[in-house]
Amino acid sequence: MKHYKVSPTIIRSEARGDYIIEISEKSRKALKLGEYAVVTHEFHGKEGPIRFVAYGKVLIDNKIDENCVKIDQTLRDTVRVSVGDKIGLSKLELSAHQRTILSIRRFFSARSIWAYVCKAYPRDMEKNICRLSREAREVLGVAQGDLLRLDSVFFDEHGAQYQSRSITLRGFDLSDDEVKQTRQDAQERARELMGETEELEGFESHRLPFLRICKEARINLSSEENEIEVLQPVKISPNILYLVRNRVQFYIVNLFLALLGTVITIREFSWIAGMLVLVVCIIIITIGVYLDIKSKVS
Repeated sequence: MKHYKVSPTIIRSEARGDYIIEISEKSRKALKLGEYAVVTHEFHGKEGPIRFVAYGKVLIDNKIDENCVKIDQTLRDTVRVSVGDKIGLSKLELSAHQRTILSIRRFFSARSIWAYVCKAYPRDMEKNICRLSREAREVLGVAQGDLLRLDSVFFDEHGAQYQSRSITLRGFDLSDDEVKQTRQDAQERARELMGETEELEGFESHRLPFLRICKEARINLSSEENEIEVLQPVKISPNILYLVRNRVQFYIVNLFLALLGTVITIREFSWIAGMLVLVVCIIIITIGVYLDIKSKVS
């Protein structure tokens, strides 16, 4: 696999909630990349190679050297590289459903974060929930108990390609003491994997949050034979469809009033005027739902 020298992104006007990867068109064609690409960084651990993977939106900048790539700070932190280091780039295979979800997320410019996986507390087993810090949840613009979408990236040995899997869990906060304990647990696990190396020394300097999920969730985020490893990164974002459904329910009263107004208008004037009133009300409600959700998650 060819490796590319890392530079920082400068302008993110086209990000729209995504983390971005900028490369030249020639490099994109050579790698056969689609809309999204996988960033990989691998180093030797005590038990064998350790690979950190993340994905981002591919943007073209033909001013970039063919041996270089620009990636966002968050992606650099996620795969644990610094400016000047080298990373691998690969194509990310996405299903039609996954592409649709990503398009919806971009439509709302929904924020997302990357977090390192840790094991769930016994009290949270088999409850379809995850726990993260309050600060991380607030960045996403969601409340406790809201549905979160978790995305992972893994290498499918059978298909010899990188794929993504997603699950939905309700998000709840870790207490301040639990956040500290989680960081200590992560540090101990990092020491088991890496030994006393520079990678271990720099682990705390990459200030990504941690996410506690149960074994079933870790299995569902990986290939059929495995589970996503502790300290591997996953992407967390609001479940947009859940938020849309909730806000539509909130605005249903407005829709009822619109229908009532339509009936009155038909009786007083004509059905054409009534339909016009209804269409205008639906458009206003749709715009209201969109702006309401966007104000929370973008």
